Formats: sequence, structure tokens, C-alpha cells
Amino acid sequence: EDLVLMRAEPGGAHRVQAAFVVFSFGRVLERVGMDLEQVHADVNRFPSDLRKPVGRFFDKLSASAPAWRTNFGLTWSPSLVPTPDRYPHRASYAPEATHNTPGKWMMARIGEVGVGRAVWLKVEYQTVRRLRGASDHALFTVRTYVDPLHTLLHVPAAARLLAQNMRNAAQGDFKHYLGIDDEEVRGAILAYLDSMHESGGGGGG
Repeated sequence: EDLVLMRAEPGGAHRVQAAFVVFSFGRVLERVGMDLEQVHADVNRFPSDLRKPVGRFFDKLSASAPAWRTNFGLTWSPSLVPTPDRYPHRASYAPEATHNTPGKWMMARIGEVGVGRAVWLKVEYQTVRRLRGASDHALFTVRTYVDPLHTLLHVPAAARLLAQNMRNAAQGDFKHYLGIDDEEVRGAILAYLDSMHESGGGGGG
């Protein structure tokens, strides 16, 4: 489980003070001292759509009422530790050759092993709590789970919800962050998820 200590500054910014991170993200030393907007620089529309709501959330956070949330991403590596193949569409992760043509690389990988074994579902269970006795500090925790997409064969309802979330994300800029902006890649993954739901979990790998 990864741990990130945040501190609120008089001007309203929340800044990373210390971190013990292995699984959820890389370049840890670079992020120490960053504020939330800098940490989320790769997240499309964070400054315009998310900065203020996230800031208000941290402002209202109390020591007696910790919060939790989950989020998801699609990765191309089974490793819990950040690797270049985790997000081949992000310049900060991917080798130059992969990043220049991420869609082509992804489709080649799908052609080799199939969608169910090429794509991995990454889910983070996150908690955040205000520290007692140090109310200007908040502790953010992240537990990361990574499973191959074919494991959703056993939970077709989850495959349907994931496909729905992907279709919603594809309507806006967030598709770039998720790496589903390439129509061919997105279409292959959605077709795979739809087949699992329609067959009641009996789709192929």
C-alpha cells in the first residue's frame, strides 16, 4: 500500500510533503513538493474541471470522517511496479518508439495474445484522512490491484459496467489519459467486453 502525506498551505494549495510509493506511480522524488495540480499534470482538464472540486474536498476533510474512492485504468503490463509498458500512450512512461505509435503497438499486442491477455484492468482503492494533532496534514493511501481483462469472464456485469464507463470516457478528453482515444484499440476492447456480457461470461480470452 502506497502512502502520500499532503500538507495544506495558507494560499489553499495542497502539496506533497513525503511519500512511500512503490506501485501506484513512478518518479516519486520528482513529485515531492508538488501541489495537486502539478501531480495531476497528465490528467486531461484537471486545471479547468477538477482542481477546484478536489481542493474543496481536501478543505472540508475532517479527522473524524476519512473518505475513500476507487478508480480504474487500462494497462498493458501485469507488473504492479510502474514499467514502460504500463501506459504506452503516456510519454512519461513509454519508450519513445512506443509512444510515437501507441495504437499500432497496442493492436500488435492484441494480435499476439488477444484482448483478454493483452489488456489488464488496474483498480486503485484510495483513502484519505485528516491527521489528528496535525490538521494541516492529510494522509492519502493507495492499494493497487492488477488483473488480466479475461478475469471478467466470471463477472459479466462488471464487464458491462467497464464498457459503459469506457464509452462515457470516450466522449471527452479523458479518453487520452486512459489510452482509449485510438478508435481501433477502443473498438477491440469494447467488442471483447460486450461479448462477455452478451454471452453471460462465456466469451473468449
